[in-house]
Amino acid sequence: DGRPEPGGLDFNTGITVSNGGLNAPLDDMARYLGFLMGSYVEGSDHEAVLRRTSLEEMWQEVVPIPGSPLGTASMGLSFFLHQRAGRRVVGHTGSQRAFLSYFYVDPGARVGVLAAFNTVGSGGPPDTDGLRVHTTRRLLDELFPLYHH
Repeated sequence: DGRPEPGGLDFNTGITVSNGGLNAPLDDMARYLGFLMGSYVEGSDHEAVLRRTSLEEMWQEVVPIPGSPLGTASMGLSFFLHQRAGRRVVGHTGSQRAFLSYFYVDPGARVGVLAAFNTVGSGGPPDTDGLRVHTTRRLLDELFPLYHH
């Protein structure tokens, strides 16, 4: 009747929002992280999708991000870039409605992390971005370095 109605927390906005409405199962996102890290997947031809040289170009600094809670940061072409103890860490965060997700990979060590949160809490939304920053610092500083040879 010409009146807007709320769609609910899991309403699929599709391509009608600027974040592209990415909705993917975590196992698909894990395969994507494998692709970003250069992991070999039998039967796949990653170069047919995106050459590694193109991906490396996307990981070059375009815009510095001052004041990042994760230290030295910049934006490449669609990726957030961080320098941690001389290592390059590539990632992205996102939120839509009541959900927040992120991933970070250390391509040199071929290790990554993927997380997703439902931000709805009984007393209001919890500080999931604070949790993301805290856990990410620990992962980047304490776990990822264990994989460098």
